[in-house]
Amino acid sequence: MSFSCQWSERVSSFSREDWERCFDPGNVLTSYSLQQALERSQLVEGFHYLSLRQEGKLLAIISCFSLSYSLTDLSAPGAQRLMAGLRKLFPGLLKPRLFMVGSPLATCTHMLGIVLPPEDPGYPDLIRSMEREINRKASELGIRLLCLKEFDHRLSQSLALAWQGRFLVCRSPDTTYVYTRAVAGLDYVENMRSRYRDVLKKRKKAFAAAGLRWELVRDFAPHVDVLHRLYLNVWQRSRFRFERLTPAFFHAVNEALGDQASVLLCLDGERIVAFELLLNGQRLHPLYLGVDYDYQGGGALYFNCLYRAIEEAQSQRQALVELGQSSYEAKFSVGAVSARRYFHIKHAHPLGHFLLSRFKRWLFPTPRLPAPRRVFKCEEAYLQALKSEGVL
Repeated sequence: MSFSCQWSERVSSFSREDWERCFDPGNVLTSYSLQQALERSQLVEGFHYLSLRQEGKLLAIISCFSLSYSLTDLSAPGAQRLMAGLRKLFPGLLKPRLFMVGSPLATCTHMLGIVLPPEDPGYPDLIRSMEREINRKASELGIRLLCLKEFDHRLSQSLALAWQGRFLVCRSPDTTYVYTRAVAGLDYVENMRSRYRDVLKKRKKAFAAAGLRWELVRDFAPHVDVLHRLYLNVWQRSRFRFERLTPAFFHAVNEALGDQASVLLCLDGERIVAFELLLNGQRLHPLYLGVDYDYQGGGALYFNCLYRAIEEAQSQRQALVELGQSSYEAKFSVGAVSARRYFHIKHAHPLGHFLLSRFKRWLFPTPRLPAPRRVFKCEEAYLQALKSEGVL
């Protein structure tokens, strides 16, 4: 099966209709509008879009980008500290340019906009055509390292069969979900075991006693400088440092996404002490968090950010809120359940690929997660509700 392939450098090369033929229009994380915002955010070297057609019919849009990336960002803390020391002498050590297929944001969502389902007989041929094209494009850009992210278990297996061993399959940090609707006739708080419900009430009481309040803001342009500073506070403390956002990102998202983007401000008087950037489609995504760690007023800020995101999903009648990667202990304690994510990576040179394979466990160790919590009285019904939403 043959396909005609074409590369473009801007999402505007496609109509919104064509984009939404390949990507779920209900998923804000893969939306045309978010991609427009990303192009204006100054996060990467450049974007590259591959379209594949058969007899003139559009079958796929593959969203890619290039950037320099630290290969040790997912390593164990000890390895990261060692590398930080070595980079004082060798600043570019293990920071190659990568050709990435996916989003530059930590969305836990892939960017393979393929019309054909994995079980279609033509799917393996399309994947191989895509692989040949991204190999060629990366070579044209002088890049030897290729990576595709973020896949759930089922799609990762389908791709691995098509690759036939040409890519290494690695675990990304898991994403996390909370189901926000009633289970077995009990709402989210009612379903909690008394231990967790009492802790929730105590933290919310501390929040109120500190005089803190929440405000949902649709136009957050006036607050971008503060939001960016608070975001960097969290980013600098994070074990997994993914993309580093720019002020331009916040401005672009505010302008491009309209009602699909908003910010929850946590205020002490008029001072912003924390925030959550919310993207809203078929699911609610509290995509980024910022905290003022100099704030001494108490109020259990981080946990109340989690509770408030869940409440916002409930107010919007969303069944799910995706809490993303990292801080698993805290997220598990509010009822979040993890779902695996994978990325596929290879080096264009055989020796480079051999070394990548040899040091895979050191560079990309399997994530170590804390034990899941039994937060809810109707735990099995809660897990079944998540499965019914297709996330487990």
